[in-house]
Amino acid sequence: DDSYVTEVLKSIKENEDLESNFDGGLSTVIANSVRVLEEYERDLANLRKAYEKMESKDLGEIVDIMTNQNPSYKEYPIDDVRKFRITEQEMLVEVLKQSKPKVVSNLLTELNTTQRVQKAALLSRELGIPNP
Repeated sequence: DDSYVTEVLKSIKENEDLESNFDGGLSTVIANSVRVLEEYERDLANLRKAYEKMESKDLGEIVDIMTNQNPSYKEYPIDDVRKFRITEQEMLVEVLKQSKPKVVSNLLTELNTTQRVQKAALLSRELGIPNP
């Protein structure tokens, strides 16, 4: 709830240590982190919608590239020092966790038929790990 978040941020700002080494204080870092999280969640939702509209074969080709041995990263800057960094594979797994089971099933089948069994197994393990 936005009013609760505002109250929490106000309380943190009132109580933060004036000698902290954060530019703008702890409340600024938290507010920026919340903004980054919201942006990340929007990106996940957009990818999920796109993936759910794709043919399984095309999605399989994307998964093949995104689960390679030399991962690429997406970075979301929080401030001049801090950033949220995630690999394409980690983002892919998060998107697939939110996708319809039929999309995931078709994808895993496609990976199996295109000799990408190891990647299908990797995704299956990642998708099967419950969130803490």
